[in-house]
Amino acid sequence: MNNISIIQDISEVESIFEQYFHQGTLTNNYILAKEYENAIYKRLLYKFISQENAFILLDKGNCYRVYYFINNTAFYEIPKTDKVMVLEILYRGESNFPEQIIEYWNNNNFKEHLRRDCYFLKPNQIVDVKTIVDPQVKIKLADTLEESEYAQYLINKYLDPYTGDPLSLEKLEEYRNSGYLFCAYFGDKMSGILQGIQK
Repeated sequence: MNNISIIQDISEVESIFEQYFHQGTLTNNYILAKEYENAIYKRLLYKFISQENAFILLDKGNCYRVYYFINNTAFYEIPKTDKVMVLEILYRGESNFPEQIIEYWNNNNFKEHLRRDCYFLKPNQIVDVKTIVDPQVKIKLADTLEESEYAQYLINKYLDPYTGDPLSLEKLEEYRNSGYLFCAYFGDKMSGILQGIQK
């Protein structure tokens, strides 16, 4: 970690935006200012500047989550850290598939690991039977503790420990009680989950 420095104040983040976040910048920056401020307060936010590119690293305990601002994909210097670095690459549809930024990170020895889809649907759209083609498949609002426990089992088994923030059973129960946890069944067998958030 000898080439990254801790961010002491939100003005340092604002300076990165001003200098390195322009039209055409390749970035996955979607974190809100309040979240940056909270991370700074907890002394969990770091920065690394490399010529035309900048990187913000959020210490998640077992890894650093990387937010990047790439203006020169021919320059490959990236942070060196004492923990695993993970990042998300965002895109909207095949016409905007981010081949350039994927190539950049592959050239820096990062590996593609997990792909996931994020859809913005209302609960009644999720369970609309007209959207389900296979008659053996059923999606329903979770309404039992057993379904919350199954959701936690799937998350713990199949999601990378560095990806996102793990959800406790207590949190999954909150989603279930609020109508934002769904279970997919194949016949009588629980086979998948959908978890939403309130917007």
